[in-house]
Amino acid sequence: MAELARTKLTAHATPVVPVREHLRTLEDGDVVSAFLAGEERAFEELVDRYQGRLLNFVYRTIGDRDRAEDLVQEVFIRVYRHIGRFDRSKKFSTWIYTIASNLAKNELRNRSRNPLVLFQTIKAKFEDEERPIEFEDPTSRPDDLFRKRHLREMVEQSVGELPVHHREV
Repeated sequence: MAELARTKLTAHATPVVPVREHLRTLEDGDVVSAFLAGEERAFEELVDRYQGRLLNFVYRTIGDRDRAEDLVQEVFIRVYRHIGRFDRSKKFSTWIYTIASNLAKNELRNRSRNPLVLFQTIKAKFEDEERPIEFEDPTSRPDDLFRKRHLREMVEQSVGELPVHHREV
């Protein structure tokens, strides 16, 4: 009797697809839904999808790799805590990048208010070199600093395209 039951199970069994492989085929919104339905591995899938991209995004924004790694970890903590608030009619990528962007902006804002952090960053980067320390204006906003750097790069690029005798002037 037991053998008959085993035969029926194997005869009618469908191939089992591992959960992680199945999650990889889903859209972000469906992965979020799976997580909210109790599938813990769905969150791991979201981390796998976004960790590298978010790290690059935050690193390009703040310029400190170690701090960027910390901030990306904080992004995932916030996503985990507040995923129930995510509006599934919207794109998940927009939501998670908004969280990352806000954390990066806060980091820049806090860094500009605390010259000790800026000094430590400069000291770590140029410890072996003889380079004067330049403090950024603590009253500037992060977007002001970005604009100044961008303008300086554009001027340097334009000057670099001039003939040599004009460049010296």
